[in-house]
Amino acid sequence: MPNLSVGVGSLARVVDGQIQERQLEISWWSIDGGYQEGDQIVLYQYVSETSFCQSMGSAVIEQTTIDAEMANASWVRLNSSMPHWVAGDLIDERCQYYWAAYVRLGGQIVACNCLRARPNWMADLKDSGISAAKLRELYLPGTHDAAAYERYAGLSSDQINTKYAITQDEDLFHQLSFGVRYLDMRIIFSPNLPNADVRFYTHHGSYILRPLVNDTALVREFISRTEEIVIFDIHGVDNLDQEPGAHQELQDLLYQEFGQWMAPADMTWEATLNDFWSSGKRLIVTYNDPNQVGAPYFWPAVKHQWGNVNTVQDLESYLTGVMENATQGQLEFAWSAMSELTPNSLDVMTDRLDGLRNAADLVNRNVTNWFRDRWSELATIVSLDFFLGGNIVDLAIAENQRRYP
Repeated sequence: MPNLSVGVGSLARVVDGQIQERQLEISWWSIDGGYQEGDQIVLYQYVSETSFCQSMGSAVIEQTTIDAEMANASWVRLNSSMPHWVAGDLIDERCQYYWAAYVRLGGQIVACNCLRARPNWMADLKDSGISAAKLRELYLPGTHDAAAYERYAGLSSDQINTKYAITQDEDLFHQLSFGVRYLDMRIIFSPNLPNADVRFYTHHGSYILRPLVNDTALVREFISRTEEIVIFDIHGVDNLDQEPGAHQELQDLLYQEFGQWMAPADMTWEATLNDFWSSGKRLIVTYNDPNQVGAPYFWPAVKHQWGNVNTVQDLESYLTGVMENATQGQLEFAWSAMSELTPNSLDVMTDRLDGLRNAADLVNRNVTNWFRDRWSELATIVSLDFFLGGNIVDLAIAENQRRYP
């Protein structure tokens, strides 16, 4: 695995009337020879794989001389931004727009990498020991409140109700294309909204996002175009007790959307990847309602190891305890390390965290470091807000390759 990563920052704001967002973030570790005066981070235009990591013939987009503070943090935020992707793009693995390098004073590249789509990483490992591994034992990148995605639109996105509701920049298709395999979903029954034909929506708290079928279509498109295995974890089902039959109506809708790929619940969390591949049933749909357990195609929900904390220090302390439990064999089930901050009502009222984008900016590079340096061998599902601000996907792929050669 390269000793340098390229991420997309979560911060977004309006500067002089223009939106500034999606700034590239470069982090590095274990550089041969360590930091030396004159070292630079250089961003190049990506043209093709033949010129990748070759400075000759690659146009320089931006270069930053590493100072002592940057060297200590092993991280820098660039001025350059990652464009938004076209809907449905990213189904093949390639660098996205740029590649970055750690460069010595004389021009020697000592580490380089790019942000790649990872649409087929599971299938690419099919011939290794991973086929016999249990899905719940894999290291899987995840997204917290996966459907709470929305492009930053300027001042309207800075309203309190929005800045504490939106957790992702990428839609579900692009989350999956970049390697996420666990989607934390929240669904609400809202039959009284203006469109009477739509009764189920995705949401985050009181913030209604979009009709559920808009998001199921994105997951269906990804599943149909790859051989990947995906967990669609319906961790919240709200307002369904308002009307008799609403649970069954939702389950019928999900089966209509996903039926040909839905793995039956009797496969259980002990199933191996090969079990899913050989059956062709590659979508695990969970349903977090104990009264609905027993429905043949709906699995028990993934257990969230969620600290409900609002500082980086408290999150680290909580996750340290979770990993200690994992070491002691106390987490013998499907679980996710929920690696995000949770503002309380006072935080929202006072805007202490300046929204979830800023909260993710405080957290993600720390979470990446914790799981790379301390917890890689114990990780199963790791879920983030604004996941491209961390390096969890590459870490997960590398660790799975190590576990299952």
